[in-house]
Amino acid sequence: MNASERETIERKYLEHHEEKRLSRLEKENDKKKVDRLYVVACYDLQAVLPLPMCKTSAFYYKSKLNVCNFTICDLARDYCECYVWSEVDGLRGANEIGSCVFLYIKNKAEMLNDDNLQLIFYSDNCCGQQKNQYMFCMYLYALCNYKIQSITHKFLITGHTQNENDNVHSVIEKQVKKFLKSSPIYIPEQFITLIKTARKTGVPYNVKEMSYWDFYDLKHLVRECGKKFNKNTEGDTRDMIDDGELQQLYNARIELSTRKKSDLKSLVDNNLIPRYYANSFYNNIL
Repeated sequence: MNASERETIERKYLEHHEEKRLSRLEKENDKKKVDRLYVVACYDLQAVLPLPMCKTSAFYYKSKLNVCNFTICDLARDYCECYVWSEVDGLRGANEIGSCVFLYIKNKAEMLNDDNLQLIFYSDNCCGQQKNQYMFCMYLYALCNYKIQSITHKFLITGHTQNENDNVHSVIEKQVKKFLKSSPIYIPEQFITLIKTARKTGVPYNVKEMSYWDFYDLKHLVRECGKKFNKNTEGDTRDMIDDGELQQLYNARIELSTRKKSDLKSLVDNNLIPRYYANSFYNNIL
């Protein structure tokens, strides 16, 4: 490596860390502006929880049911919303993430009922989940249909996306590990209870249990508006979406893969999943 190459690498390194510093400063400045109508929130998807979860070796090689927990942290109000669903109710794409954010926006707008409401969101740079035209279209839809002055989305610098959600996820994971010392976790409702009781001080995490009918088809909304949001345009972008309409994403629960159904059924048939949980949950999805 010659001197010029080293200089280029060093310059990029310094620029990257300056961007990190400015990004964090921007978030801190936004937090200072928070008031009733200036809401700053950060959101992220927790690592998937596989169910059933048990230390018994018989569970180890079996395909599990995935449970998702999407969290939205209000950065100045010590408050967190958790949106929880299993893979029979939804996947982990832009439609599901966007639907959770839309419900958060809708609830805020209806609760505050003021045209001066400003919403500022922070997240990582995941294109498949939040940095895409579907989220942008959902924001426009919310602006057109609810009392909101503006929605701003700011992306954290790649490689430095640590945020308040990480702390929430860590608290929940500790609660799960503690519970597993004495008992397995078989069904999503147990996980939901653990989330609700995970925080020992401050405001408990609020949980919204998502079902398949709670998710919207944001990709259909983009197609219906007839726009591709991949270049800058002039004029009022609200005109793009005046005729848009939200449609339900799923009409029924999602079918599990053949292997996953077979593995879960074997756990039920061999009584490794207790009959109570089999009758109340697993038999309904198998």
